[in-house]
Amino acid sequence: MPDEASRLVRRSKVRHWVTATLARWWALLMAAADFNADGKADLLTIDAADNYLYVQPGNGTGTFGRRVKVPPGKWSGMRLLAVADYTGDGKADILAAHVNGNLYLYPGNGANGVTGSSIPRSGWNTISMMAAADFNGDKKGDMVGVSGNGNLYFYAGQGSTFAAATEASTGWAHMRAVVAGDFTGDGKADAYAVHNSGALYLYTGKGDGTFNGASQTGQGWQGMRLVSGGDFNGDGRTDIIAINDNRGIYAYPGKAAGGLGTPIVTPAPAN
Repeated sequence: MPDEASRLVRRSKVRHWVTATLARWWALLMAAADFNADGKADLLTIDAADNYLYVQPGNGTGTFGRRVKVPPGKWSGMRLLAVADYTGDGKADILAAHVNGNLYLYPGNGANGVTGSSIPRSGWNTISMMAAADFNGDKKGDMVGVSGNGNLYFYAGQGSTFAAATEASTGWAHMRAVVAGDFTGDGKADAYAVHNSGALYLYTGKGDGTFNGASQTGQGWQGMRLVSGGDFNGDGRTDIIAINDNRGIYAYPGKAAGGLGTPIVTPAPAN
C-alpha cells in the first residue's frame, strides 16, 4: 500500500487538476455585441460559478474592461446565447435557448440591461448551435441554427418572433461553433464555422439567408471553446472573439475579404 506521503501527493495533484480545469472553464456561454450603445462591441458571458450574466465593456482596441452583472437574476439552464438587434430599435437584444426547449428573447435597454422577456419559439431542443445577424438586410436580427441532422437553418427575424425555418446550408454535422456577421465588408452577413478538426471555414452570405460554399481560411481553432462575432474596433467589419482553453479572451480583428488579423488577448476576469 502507498504510504501517507504518496497519498497526499496524489491527492494534491488531483486537487490541482480539478482546480485548474474548473478555473479554465470560467464561462458557460459567451456572445459579443455593442450592448451599451457606445459603438464598441462588448463581451457577455454566463459565469460557470454563479450562473449570472456579466458584460465586459469593450474599449475599442480589442480588450475588455471589468465585468458588471446584468440584472435581474441568474441564467441557469441556458445552453445557447446569441446577441443582435432583433427588435429593430437600434439596441442589442439577447436570445437564449434553455434546456426546456424554449427560446427566450430579452430586449436590451442600451445601457447594459434588459427589459423583460418573451418566448418567440419553442421546441428548440434539436438546435445544437446558433448565431445571429441581419442576414436579409431588413434591419432586424435574424438567426441561423444547426440542427441534429447537420443542416444549417435560417430563421428570419420579425421583431418579436421568427419566421419558419428554411434550409440555408448542409454538411454541418462536424462543426463545433458558428459565428455570424459581415466579415467581407460587402454589406451582407456571412458565417464562420469551426470544424472539429480545428479548421476555420467561411461561408459568404448571399443577402437572403443562404450562403455560398465554404472556403477554409484558418486552422488550429480546436482550442477555442466559445466563439462569437462583433465589431470591437469600430471599423465596420465584424471581428471574431473567442475564449480559449487557456482561459484567455482572444479578439481577432476582421480584415478585407474575410481575413483575420493577429489576436488581441484579454486575461480571464479575476472576479
